[in-house]
Amino acid sequence: MRQALLTSAAILGYVLFTNYGRRRFTWHKWVPLLVAIPAIAVVYLRTAPATGADLLIYAAAAVLGAGFGLAATATTALDRDRATGRLFTCCGPAFAATWVIVLGSRVALVWALQDDPGFRRAAGSFMAAHAITTSAIAPTFVLLAIAMFAVRTVAILFRARQSRPRAAAFAVTP
Repeated sequence: MRQALLTSAAILGYVLFTNYGRRRFTWHKWVPLLVAIPAIAVVYLRTAPATGADLLIYAAAAVLGAGFGLAATATTALDRDRATGRLFTCCGPAFAATWVIVLGSRVALVWALQDDPGFRRAAGSFMAAHAITTSAIAPTFVLLAIAMFAVRTVAILFRARQSRPRAAAFAVTP
């Protein structure tokens, strides 16, 4: 439980520290994520079990993560400074709430699995009935987080590209 709390708090702290408020949009902020997401996937998922039922739970986590990624994107505004042309991302309470819900749900699930005998029995029965291995739980959370980060990153990059200042259609010369 302690590890789940520390990991979730660290992720939440990082996300809010680097995104909350009005932040200048720069490539050096996004390139590390574009490198880190695949690297994390390789490190954490290379030993993940790959049986049929486990693959289904991974797919469900990826879809859920993509949905939360879209929610995080929807709560992120892009703002271009008229004077300088610089682009900024703006994230507020709705963005923070999206992350708190995701990470809080993770902590709540870990707590329930460890400390609620009734939930643990029900979850164990469900996993046994659907042939889901216990070693698939951690990769499921990793896939959810990767999908959330990836979808938001790609969507913000796409929106930033779309919001580039347009050159004049024609120039007037004397």
